[in-house]
Amino acid sequence: MPKTQIMTDDKGRPFVGHKAMRGGNPVYVRRSQLGTGTTNPFEALGRMINPGSYKDNDQRLLEQKQKISIKDMHLSKLNLLLMRVSYLQLCL
Repeated sequence: MPKTQIMTDDKGRPFVGHKAMRGGNPVYVRRSQLGTGTTNPFEALGRMINPGSYKDNDQRLLEQKQKISIKDMHLSKLNLLLMRVSYLQLCL
C-alpha cells in the first residue's frame, strides 16, 4: 500500500489520505491541520474570534517540528553509516 492516496470526503471534496493502522488493518486517514484540532474550548473560541492572533505561535510550532524531524533524519543517516562500517569490519 502506498503511504498516501487521494480520497474524497462525504461531500465529495478530494483530500490526501495518509496510511495508518486501525485495529490491525491499514486504513487511510485525513491528517489534522496545525492548530485546528484543539481540544481547548478557549483556544477554539479565540481562533474563531481572531484567527490571526495564533499565526505566529502556529508558525513557531511548525518550525520546531521541522527541526526535530531534520535532527532525526541526520541521526538515522549516522546510524546507517555506523551499521555499514561495522558490517565492513565484520567482512574483513
